[in-house]
Amino acid sequence: MSFKPKYASTKTHTRACKGDWIVPARLHKSVQQEQTGRCHFLRLPGELRNQIYAYAFGNPQEFHIKSLAKNKGLTHSRALKPRRGKMADALDGPATEKRRRRFDLARRLHSTEPPAEYQIPTGMAALLQVSRQIHRETWHTFYASNTFIFTSHKVLQRFLSALNPQYKSAIRRLKLQYQTYGEPYHTENQQWKDDADDRWVQACTRAAEEMSGIEELHIKLKINDCPLRLNLEAGWAAPLLAFRGRGLKRVHTLLTAWSDHNNPLARACAKVVSRELLGAEYKESGEIETKKTVIPKAVRCLRIR
Repeated sequence: MSFKPKYASTKTHTRACKGDWIVPARLHKSVQQEQTGRCHFLRLPGELRNQIYAYAFGNPQEFHIKSLAKNKGLTHSRALKPRRGKMADALDGPATEKRRRRFDLARRLHSTEPPAEYQIPTGMAALLQVSRQIHRETWHTFYASNTFIFTSHKVLQRFLSALNPQYKSAIRRLKLQYQTYGEPYHTENQQWKDDADDRWVQACTRAAEEMSGIEELHIKLKINDCPLRLNLEAGWAAPLLAFRGRGLKRVHTLLTAWSDHNNPLARACAKVVSRELLGAEYKESGEIETKKTVIPKAVRCLRIR
């Protein structure tokens, strides 16, 4: 015969009960953290830590941001429903009104099952999560040395919304791989193409404004427009021209069309786009042309014995 307390469902009695069949609601507040003191790594001089950071971020990597879901663990929204006795107050506002509220799992009664093991993240980005001081010392190197790749305007918008302005301005290399919305078969579906094109323009314009420190830009665009227009006045060129006059030092552009993958006109137009984005005399590789100082060679040699 098992004994269960009479008021086990109340919060006060839940925290007071001691047994194997129930877990306190606010267990994380009762756990005492071990005070280990300051990390020995932070006692090193700043010059040595900078050398270690340079070794850790020595090999730049490419981060392909494929998806970026919204954080549903902090807040959630729900539609307000009229309660009993408050029907008149509920009718004053719209029924679809939403309210943001705090979502805390610690306020709920947990089961007796042991929690899942926490997987410690590895890689270059894991160094930023060690401590606040290490994060302050390494975040600029992380964002400035690596390349970020985007293939969706929705993910790009969420990425820009998630980062602080100082992080976005530290990014130096950006890759955009995108294909335009295809031409619809029916005229009533033209709105979907117009909406997708507008969202792509908004994402590129926002990225050009908020990522003010971009120096290297790689563009891989597949044009699915019909009829195909390969000039800077076409609709597909408007998002790319948002990066014009932003101080770019290197631009690589690859344009492909739905009709032919190796279209010579597309390659020629890609060079025109790179020239327009750089806004200066450039090489075939996409770099800004720099004048090199030529040191004249000595014609005669004087020997002193």
